[in-house]
Amino acid sequence: MKFWKYIELDDGIGQGLTEEGVPFWEVEIQGWNDNETFTDLTSLVKITAIDSPYDSEIELNVEYNRPELEHDLMIGKLVDEAKIELQSAVSAFRQSERNL
Repeated sequence: MKFWKYIELDDGIGQGLTEEGVPFWEVEIQGWNDNETFTDLTSLVKITAIDSPYDSEIELNVEYNRPELEHDLMIGKLVDEAKIELQSAVSAFRQSERNL
């Protein structure tokens, strides 16, 4: 198991469309050891929120880079934080769509 001195939720939320044209948002949790040049910056987890066009559900997907990361408490806390941020992004998008 690899260890990282630093683990953080990425500052930015990416946005795009699926192949079916459905909006999605995603954010990553990253880990690194070199706080000077970030040469070993690694994506550890990718969390994606997909806005379902058929109902009010938001599909949340969590993709771990390594299986053992699922059991890391710090990463679990950041995944929960990311889910909340992504749900807020989808809600803001839905609200803006209603205002058009």
